[in-house]
Amino acid sequence: MTKTKAEQKGASSAKARKGSKADDRRNSSTSKIAVKKEFTIDCTTPANDGIFDTQILQGFEEYLKERTKIGGKTGQLQDKVKIGLTDSKITVKAYVPFSKRYMKYLTKRYLKKKQLRDWLR
Repeated sequence: MTKTKAEQKGASSAKARKGSKADDRRNSSTSKIAVKKEFTIDCTTPANDGIFDTQILQGFEEYLKERTKIGGKTGQLQDKVKIGLTDSKITVKAYVPFSKRYMKYLTKRYLKKKQLRDWLR
């Protein structure tokens, strides 16, 4: 049995690509499957100490909704990111690639804006 030129070419190019970064990216399924990450910002300790009240917690939730940037656009969360407040915990559910460091950055920025950064560590 002899292989046609197209089959030989396909086999040789597959051998050359095996283990390459391009091959890994092509086979990755992150672009097709919804990534779900859930972050919880626990504000119970500052709320119990009297540093946070309900008005500050609601303001923090609104701040996150307004300032969170998805795909280079600020405040357009749609169904990609859900932000909710329950008791004194703020829950962020992301269905797109989203970093914990970005949530920490926004949290520190809000605390600095409200002049609470020095009270919390």
